[in-house]
Amino acid sequence: MSSTSPSEDRRRSGRRPSTIAVAVLAAALAVVVLGLAGVRLAHRGEVVPGVQVEDVDLGGRSPAEAHSALAGLADARESDPVTLTFRDDRFVLEPAAVDYSVDLDATVEAAMAIGREGGILDRTWRHVSAYWQDEQVALEEHVDDEALSAWLNDVTTEVDRDPFAGDVTADPATLEVTSEPPADGVEVDTAAARTVVLDALSTPGPQTAELPVEVLPARIDPADVEAVARQAREALDAPLLLRSPNRDVTLSPSQLAPLISLVEREVGDDRWTVELDVTAAEVEELFADLTGSFEVAPVDARFEVPREPPVTFDAKADATWRPRPVDVPIVPSENGLTFDPDLAAAQMAELLSRGQHEAELRLAEVEPGLSTEQARDLGIDTLLSTFTTYHACCQARVTNIQRLADLVDGTIVQPDEQFSINQISGERTCSKGFAPAGMILRGEIVDSCGGGVSQFGTTTVNAVFFAGLDPDAYQPHSFYISRYPMGREATLNYPSPDIDVKFTNDTGNGILVRTAHTSTSITVSFYGSNDVELVRAVHGQPTNTKPYPTEYRENKALAPQTSRTLQSGRNGFSIKVTREIVREDGETETDDWSNVYVPERQIIERNTSPRPAPPPSPPPSDEPPADEPPADEPPPDGGGGGGNGGGGGD
Repeated sequence: MSSTSPSEDRRRSGRRPSTIAVAVLAAALAVVVLGLAGVRLAHRGEVVPGVQVEDVDLGGRSPAEAHSALAGLADARESDPVTLTFRDDRFVLEPAAVDYSVDLDATVEAAMAIGREGGILDRTWRHVSAYWQDEQVALEEHVDDEALSAWLNDVTTEVDRDPFAGDVTADPATLEVTSEPPADGVEVDTAAARTVVLDALSTPGPQTAELPVEVLPARIDPADVEAVARQAREALDAPLLLRSPNRDVTLSPSQLAPLISLVEREVGDDRWTVELDVTAAEVEELFADLTGSFEVAPVDARFEVPREPPVTFDAKADATWRPRPVDVPIVPSENGLTFDPDLAAAQMAELLSRGQHEAELRLAEVEPGLSTEQARDLGIDTLLSTFTTYHACCQARVTNIQRLADLVDGTIVQPDEQFSINQISGERTCSKGFAPAGMILRGEIVDSCGGGVSQFGTTTVNAVFFAGLDPDAYQPHSFYISRYPMGREATLNYPSPDIDVKFTNDTGNGILVRTAHTSTSITVSFYGSNDVELVRAVHGQPTNTKPYPTEYRENKALAPQTSRTLQSGRNGFSIKVTREIVREDGETETDDWSNVYVPERQIIERNTSPRPAPPPSPPPSDEPPADEPPADEPPPDGGGGGGNGGGGGD
């Protein structure tokens, strides 16, 4: 038998109690774990106890059961209106108007998530604590923010108002003046109003709340309004006389009464007052039928240059022209006057507030198109060029030439501006004073309203030629007309941009165009200033002559075997024209104005039908007929036969 020592006995006796304690603790822990697992298993697939949505207990319910339990709450919330009040006004918002809704699926999902999120200890503890601890889950709600903003904007539009400065009005019938005192303004606090609405939508049952607003204090002293009312009463004591250069106008108190109103004005830092006001719109309506009588037309500065130039220049062949200094007096311009509603309204407000009943009406000045100073700056002091062409008297085309000349006369071409005959005259119609006359159409002269004005184009293009200006457009006739210089001539046709006489004023100064006419001539003159010493025209001899053709037209209205000439023919040819421009610095420039003229066909009308056979001779008789003269008397004067007639052209 073995024996142990006392120390070994003590170690053995010490281990036995510790082992037992561990075993006991392990067993207890196993019981707890099994218990907790049982608790969790007991709530598997349902909301844990103690979970509520407002006053609805969802503990122990399945998702479907929880959804059903909350349906009534959601329906009520989606139909409960929100009312915002402001003084006596009520603004009712139906939840549907802002697309308010409750998301039950998301709400139930949030309820089911309690006790099922986080670590295992957290989830287990939530299951256990559910037996003595409740937890609220909020409804998942939706609001259309844009729709809510739009609704609040409508409320703001209706409620917001600026501080009222007061008002003064007068009755046109009784002339009684009344006043309204100032009042505070109001401005909705939209951010605060949004919070109030969202909170109300989330609260059970219909909700009523006060609309959040900010009061904007009035800036006007009521005594200032009464002072304006006194001014208005004094203004209506008597009529108002307004004088003007053309006429005087007297406005009765009943006409003045509707004009009276109040306007708020700042008079210093945060200091405001009111004044008697008259609006431009009211004045414009009051003077609607009178404004024309106040008008004084402005008068442009003008150059006092006779229409007839001091010299005549009409060379059709080689020629030299030198510009001539001339005295060009300027008649000063005058400003015009016009009725201005704004100016008149401001003046009448002053007169009414001062109780003044007579004044000179303020009219706005109107600047002339060409002031005296602008005329001086144009530097017009030289006859740059002049040219004259001639025509037979008293034809219809002369009327058109002179009418066009009168339209162009006095034209001022500003520096870098383009001159255009067609632009100045517009369409040349009979209603503008032009007459039917011959013009060239497809090689034939026909009558057209305004025809024959090509002679004015020719005269003008020669003024351009001898002024040393570069033409932007000119078109010679298709065939030559003997009254014009060869190569230096032009036709016109509206509205063609190319069959026109155009030039751009590149002289650096203005150009004044003057025209003159007699019964047999037309003259165009240019006045201005440039660096041209002289202009020379050098003509060659016609070359490449082409004979004209003859066109025959049958006309049965003529006597058989007779004819007449409708249009005389002219041969075609080429002509070389050189322009030499000598500048003041001695430099010489040349350019080519040559042209090719096509033959002008001769047009003859004729009747080629054979002559009718003569009637048979009467049988011989011893006695002469009673209506025949005796044989010894001469027959009476007779006529007959045809011949060629002459034709003319433009």
